[in-house]
Amino acid sequence: MREAMPAEMESAERHLAALYGISKALASYGGAAESFPELFKSATAAVPIDIMVLVERGETLARTCVEKREGVSTERVEAAVANARTSLDYYTTDHAVPVTVESPASRVPPIALPLTVGGFVLGILYVETSRLPGEVELAFIDALTNQLAIAIRRHDAWLTAKESILSRDNMLSVVSHDLRNMLTSILLTTQLAAEMTPGPEREAFNEKGLGLIRRSALRMNHLLEDLLDTASIDASRISVSCEPQPIAPLVQEAVELFQAQADTKGVHFSGDVAPDLGAVHVDRDRILQVLGNLLGNAIKFTPRGGTIGIRAEPLANEVLLSVSDTGSGISEDQQPHIFDRFWQAARIAKMGTGLGLAIAKGIVEALGGRIWLTSKKGEGTTFYFTVPLARRDSERARMIARSSDLLSPGELASH
Repeated sequence: MREAMPAEMESAERHLAALYGISKALASYGGAAESFPELFKSATAAVPIDIMVLVERGETLARTCVEKREGVSTERVEAAVANARTSLDYYTTDHAVPVTVESPASRVPPIALPLTVGGFVLGILYVETSRLPGEVELAFIDALTNQLAIAIRRHDAWLTAKESILSRDNMLSVVSHDLRNMLTSILLTTQLAAEMTPGPEREAFNEKGLGLIRRSALRMNHLLEDLLDTASIDASRISVSCEPQPIAPLVQEAVELFQAQADTKGVHFSGDVAPDLGAVHVDRDRILQVLGNLLGNAIKFTPRGGTIGIRAEPLANEVLLSVSDTGSGISEDQQPHIFDRFWQAARIAKMGTGLGLAIAKGIVEALGGRIWLTSKKGEGTTFYFTVPLARRDSERARMIARSSDLLSPGELASH
């Protein structure tokens, strides 16, 4: 095998540099209008391109982007666009007959390649060059076409997903608003009816009649809250309002909220909050929601006579909280899915919506913490999560300023 000549090495370096530029442009592809100029700039560093035309298929009309070398006439550009659209018709219309439109001042045959992914034609890439391209340059244009097709497909899929999520959120917002109004009416009416029921019949009627209606309405309201929280987490806009809070009263309040439920199940609580823990920087209602989801799950899966432990201890600049149970545990193959939305292990099917742990994870991360679990089959499960310690405003401001110098906004939100 002969050694590469200096000219060949120079050509290889030029093509590699161009491919790198194209990869950068397509990695953050945000649509042709935004990315096509950078794509043309990188491509012309490797191939002597006069005109490059992208025509994307649309539901109603084709979208066209054009880039050209300085000095190329308007007449030649118009002819190139007409050629590109004719080529697209040829690839996307049954029995279409290719029609060649003459391109003024073009002495080299143009190149028209379909942008194809999975057998579907997304558009056409049309290129006119100032000289006949060699085999390496033709291969370069072909590779560019393939990468561009994949980027367009990915961008279209992202836009479709974004529109679907927006449509879902709008529908959920409207439906939940209307349902909440009806549920509020049901709850207020049942409360009024219970108060008006004569004394001797009140207890039995409230338990069998109004009590059932009220419990059903409360469960429906809880489901609505879960769905709205899930949608907010998906859109990265879950509402949190943080301020310094002492940790011990939060843990005590969470236990008191579930004490009656635990007593009914015959389950015992044990608490261990480290003394002198500093205040934490959290949203009070949201942290109670996290503790409530974890305690509610623990009560469900702890057998009668079992114990649920709640601990809080210092951990560097955070407080580590944990909720453990003496239930049957979670198998290793199920643990990676435990925070997935709507996921439930076979043994707990129909015991909830499957949203509680996903919501807990979203809230903890929105508060700047982490959540995980340890479990062993037959020995119970422990869920751990961290929340940041509260600091004086000036100190917190300095930490945020230092963090923002090191992290991007997206990374800062995830730490």
